[in-house]
Amino acid sequence: MTRVGVIALGMSLLAVGAAGPSPTAAQTSAFDFTGHWTGQAQRRNHPEMSISGDLAATGTATFTANLTVESKNGPVQCTGPGREKPNLKVRIRPKCGGSTATLRGKLDPSTATMSGHFTSVSQGTVNTGTFSLTKQAA
Repeated sequence: MTRVGVIALGMSLLAVGAAGPSPTAAQTSAFDFTGHWTGQAQRRNHPEMSISGDLAATGTATFTANLTVESKNGPVQCTGPGREKPNLKVRIRPKCGGSTATLRGKLDPSTATMSGHFTSVSQGTVNTGTFSLTKQAA
């Protein structure tokens, strides 16, 4: 490639970058997470656990989760921060009793449902499974 060709290629790349993100880049508007949510979590070969609680917005894409998980050992309180990430992804990092959990999922704004996978670590034991939470109508 000639020097003129390299310069032209560089200028065209700069022009594309200056134009901002492409229209195909996923853009999301902030979802209002504030409200009461219910759902369930499921570990493989274990009984389903019900989840209920409240989420409260702390910013345009952040919130605090106060959840109660009903397991075979009784209710466990979970509290921690959450955030909406690009492409409708959601992450919540609550502390639940003596364990720390991470819920990673995808938000469906049309049904006000988030679902995905969770990981919790308690006394060196890692537990994984799936979860689904749906925002209840006010």
